[in-house]
Amino acid sequence: MAQFTQHGRGSGLSQFRRLTDAYIRKWINQGYPDGIPDEVPAGLMRDQLAPSYRELCIAILKNDPGMIGAVIPSSRWYSELKRIEIMQRNGGVGVVPPTIEEQLKLGFLYPKVE
Repeated sequence: MAQFTQHGRGSGLSQFRRLTDAYIRKWINQGYPDGIPDEVPAGLMRDQLAPSYRELCIAILKNDPGMIGAVIPSSRWYSELKRIEIMQRNGGVGVVPPTIEEQLKLGFLYPKVE
């Protein structure tokens, strides 16, 4: 689960504030001119078919911006580090490491697995 930290643009609180404002504006523009309701039926909330302040509160408490439709980009290094971890765990079996040229493009060389 992606979590907001103090790294990057602003604090986690200000990032969630921007997401919250965008969420409310989106739903006001999509047919809720008087504002979003406090609660909606659980099925509508789960499927993100209707907005609610309850959904916003749960997203904030869980530190899960995905609940309100936010897309948090994953780190460009995550898949490479995961591949290294799997290679080391399996002794290099079943995982094809990238070529030396690809490793140099990434900026680091993989450790040798023995």
